[in-house]
Amino acid sequence: MNLSSGQHFELTLRSCTMREIVILKETHLMASKAHALHILVKHKEQADDIIKQLKQGAKFQTLATKYSSCPSGKKGGDLGEFRKGAMVAPFDKAVFSDKAISTSEALKMKNANLRGLIPEPVKTKFGYHVIKVLYTV
Repeated sequence: MNLSSGQHFELTLRSCTMREIVILKETHLMASKAHALHILVKHKEQADDIIKQLKQGAKFQTLATKYSSCPSGKKGGDLGEFRKGAMVAPFDKAVFSDKAISTSEALKMKNANLRGLIPEPVKTKFGYHVIKVLYTV
């Protein structure tokens, strides 16, 4: 299997050898850049409610504009592309983990807009973040 930086795809486990699965996971976890959206709020309950709204079909950018206390909220929560280590540790760890909802999981939920969503709020010194990872490379 030949993997190139930035190549995005999903394979079913039935079609992969164990070695290929390890390579896929390491490639994702070794990413050095990401592009993400986020919504920053003060309380976990509000972050949970925002995630619930997203699961019901609300648009991330609309909710970011409405609820985020971060200046990026005016841009739909768009943080642009950033390097690993540029964000506070809990945020960085979540973005560069394998916790984001995959395309196949989002389709099973019948909501493709959930792809990339970290399904739990991430607590940092700034508050609670609802995060959507657009890509990692």
